Amino acid sequence: MSNENFKEIWDILSHVDVTGHVEKKGGLSYLSWAWAWGVLMDNYADAEFKFTTYPQADGPDLDVMTYADGSCKVECLVTIRGCKRLMWLPVMDYKNNSIKNPSSRQVSDSKMRCLTKALSLFGLGHFLYAGEDTPPSRPGDVETAEPKNGTAKPSKKSSKKESGIAVTYEVFAQECETMKDLRTWWVDNKEELETLESSQPDHYKAVLDVFTERKKALKEKETQNGSN
Repeated sequence: MSNENFKEIWDILSHVDVTGHVEKKGGLSYLSWAWAWGVLMDNYADAEFKFTTYPQADGPDLDVMTYADGSCKVECLVTIRGCKRLMWLPVMDYKNNSIKNPSSRQVSDSKMRCLTKALSLFGLGHFLYAGEDTPPSRPGDVETAEPKNGTAKPSKKSSKKESGIAVTYEVFAQECETMKDLRTWWVDNKEELETLESSQPDHYKAVLDVFTERKKALKEKETQNGSN
């Protein structure tokens, strides 16, 4: 798939202001999936999404993967102009705690949350995951206010924070609670990461830094747990 297609989609969707369509429950913010899909249709009417199903030995395929402790996860694949992004999400309550043996309503809610999160990989509402209230400026938009000393002030943001893609991936990296989770996520999204590396190497470097930091933190955590 053409790298230009990924960039075009990101440039359009990442600058959509979604703040008037954010729902709040339990102190957490969620983007309305219906509105998000409507925005996507306005820009890319041929876009599609599909939820992963899991074969069962004694029954029909299910739309959740169930772990040994009874908790579950869902996965959503979004395709826009042939560009694909896959996102997964645990079935959680509104405090972001995993739910064991979830109801059909809880699974359904998590699937739509997963859909909106998958759309953020294309840029739509990605800044919400970074705790920002408004989308970033478009390329070429600059602040014109003159500094008091007559010289430009350097930005205090790190290169990682300047990458909208990196701050989005940082949220996903923080959801990986073990080294195995982190490795699995990276492998599952290898194709998208390779595309990012070839099309936007600076952003890829920022994303790589995010996962390197998370890897270090998880290694320290596992070391501490092993010594206790």
